[in-house]
Amino acid sequence: MKRKFIDIVGPIQDNGCVLQYEIEKASWIWHPEFSCDKTVFLHFINKFEIAKELTTTIHVSADHRYELVLDGELISRGPDRSDELHWAFASYEVTLSAGIHVFEANVHWIGDDAPAAQRSVHPGFIFVAQGLEELLNTGTGNWSVADRKGISFGPGISDFYHVIGSSFIVDGEKYCHGDMNYCVANPVSKLYPSISGVFTSKRSFSPTTIPEQKFDMFKSGKIRAINNELNSPILFSEESDVFAEFDFLNGDVTIPSNITCNILWDMNNYYCGYNHLEVQGGQGSKIKMEWAESLFRNETDNNGIYHYKDHRDEIVDKVFYGFGDTFMPSGKNDSFKSFWWRSGRYILLRITTSKDPLVLTNVYVETTRYPLENEAVFKSSRKELEEFIPIGVRGMQMCSHETLMDCPYYEQMMYAGDGRLELLTWYAMSSDVRFPKRCIELFDWSRWKTGFIAERYPSEPYQLSLTFSTIWVYMLHDFMMWRDDKQWIKQRLVGMRCLLENFRSLIQEDGLLHSIPGWSFIDWVDGWKAGMPAVDDDGLLSVINLQYVYALQKAAEIERFVGEDLMAERNIQQAECMKETILKTFWNENRKLLKDSVCFDNYSEHAQCLGILTETIPKSLVGDCFNAMLSCKNIAQTTIYYSFYLLETFHLMNRGDLIIDKVCEINKLVQNGFKTTIEKPEPSRSDCHAWGAHPIFHLHASLAGIRPLEPGFSKLLVKPSPGDLSRLDSELPHPQGTVCVKLSFDGDACCGSISLPGTVQGVFEWNKQQIILNSGDNNIGSMDYE
Repeated sequence: MKRKFIDIVGPIQDNGCVLQYEIEKASWIWHPEFSCDKTVFLHFINKFEIAKELTTTIHVSADHRYELVLDGELISRGPDRSDELHWAFASYEVTLSAGIHVFEANVHWIGDDAPAAQRSVHPGFIFVAQGLEELLNTGTGNWSVADRKGISFGPGISDFYHVIGSSFIVDGEKYCHGDMNYCVANPVSKLYPSISGVFTSKRSFSPTTIPEQKFDMFKSGKIRAINNELNSPILFSEESDVFAEFDFLNGDVTIPSNITCNILWDMNNYYCGYNHLEVQGGQGSKIKMEWAESLFRNETDNNGIYHYKDHRDEIVDKVFYGFGDTFMPSGKNDSFKSFWWRSGRYILLRITTSKDPLVLTNVYVETTRYPLENEAVFKSSRKELEEFIPIGVRGMQMCSHETLMDCPYYEQMMYAGDGRLELLTWYAMSSDVRFPKRCIELFDWSRWKTGFIAERYPSEPYQLSLTFSTIWVYMLHDFMMWRDDKQWIKQRLVGMRCLLENFRSLIQEDGLLHSIPGWSFIDWVDGWKAGMPAVDDDGLLSVINLQYVYALQKAAEIERFVGEDLMAERNIQQAECMKETILKTFWNENRKLLKDSVCFDNYSEHAQCLGILTETIPKSLVGDCFNAMLSCKNIAQTTIYYSFYLLETFHLMNRGDLIIDKVCEINKLVQNGFKTTIEKPEPSRSDCHAWGAHPIFHLHASLAGIRPLEPGFSKLLVKPSPGDLSRLDSELPHPQGTVCVKLSFDGDACCGSISLPGTVQGVFEWNKQQIILNSGDNNIGSMDYE
């Protein structure tokens, strides 16, 4: 058997009807005894025979999740998460030899326990094999189905959105060795569209547009501690280097009868993966395989919640507080795996045996993530800048799956504010455009409920944040500048215009946005309530209005790019009027700062940064405002997320020294044992939050100063802001290849080389002097200007 993942396009013609995709010829099928009011794990099977070798294209999807296997080999996991109007399916080219073959699909639908990111219409499985429709299509082929018994949910813990139940419990006797009572799979809906144009299904298909996830077997790291506590959470009071009798990483391990054993596995890095466990014997035993990002200091708040983790390498006198899956061996040879992936650095095996010893024959993690690799290179005379890159890259990788994820451990959802920073970091790391397109598209599709981009998507329930909604326009503009696909940008214009028109309907008589719907989150600043500065009942905040102005400005550039000058001018005129009103309303002439609100004497770096970036603050006042922001003692400071915009402001002000200081401040994470970037200053809830990886972008785009001058990155600017660096090298992915910048600095002098790929041209700027850059190699001779 040979298989190849392929891309699919439509539409197709079929008996007078226009079908978007071949998969629409099939029916959704399900077990006849179960409806959508029951959590159920099903096994579908179709055994068939062909007379000669052939190659077929197959299409597959399910609601909620599936694993498709052909002749014992995994073909596909899915579907990629989306919504009911764009239900994802995957396609493969499969070559089958003459003879008997078996397609199997493990499909589960978990009802109210589904992840918040998992939307649903109705439980079902659908499959098409072109040229073998009568044999294999669901609805016509000989598909049988059985209930996979022995699976239930364990108790959850708070703040986990990706599985409400949080853990699976698997009974080995029922699941691994129970009878499979098959019956004929029942069609639950037909997909043929009405020739009159009437929609007959609540679901429409869309082919997945991203490659398959990357899967690898992982079995490394170190056993750090063992104890026999029964309490939960487990407190580890010591560690040792001598655990040979329990070291399942290096061979079979026998757990004696009638004991409790807690084995702490430190994987030495952050991973996302499926639990895998193979055992012999141990009837009556219970094995719980739990994950945690870090161990906690043994103290809780008044609500019993652990907060303080301290150094992430330390485990002594700390507790393991996590979650995972429970497996109950049958006493025979059993093989277990989790039905969804977990994440973290530490795994705890809690094992309780009964009268029979238990043999762990294989314990490992099947890691999973999007196939994102760092194609960029950054080197400089400050080694601590390079030290940040591995944790930034790892954070990006662990938060990139079927969608971007704010955090793999707690939520596993894609947020617009996070997404903008993560995609800019993506452009600085990878030439792959499929994933950014997918993420931006998903947010575009989220408008269907309110007209605004959802705060997070896909998600159930729907969540609205207009501060995050504005950021989607930034994301679209970023793609226009950093990548090259004008037609795709045009397809997003309806969504962008719809979003802005909805904002216009909220403008009050004074020309500003006041109280707006949803959660107006800005940043996790200490002292701010729910991520927002203090505001009166009128809800008037400078930052919210400045974010909208920024969106109007970027939307105008997008409109000009596609030739819509009138639409661009409309956006610019509104932005200019709002800028004037914002300055008049919020500017404090004595302090040379923008206030956050009218009724409170509160100030933030956030408002000053946006005031400078949007040019709301006139050029004659920018220097005073910037200096006042740096020297102000009682100003609210940006945290890890919003510091992106602070670094953008430093770049605009040509303050590479401040950029370096901020990156080095964030880089202190390395010294605290972090393997990925975190959500916010300590005590941080999430140890893996990819929005904190944005310094990678600024190393290339701000310190090296490589930025697009024109849409599609067809022309670029190299304007370094090196601070105290004596040398920097940047190799940056570009739609046409790689941009290579190698520069040395000595006071006001700069020299080096710049190589531009393909037909790309550009400008090099240093100390207000410019050199035209041509495609290919460019020598930057000694430039020394007063």
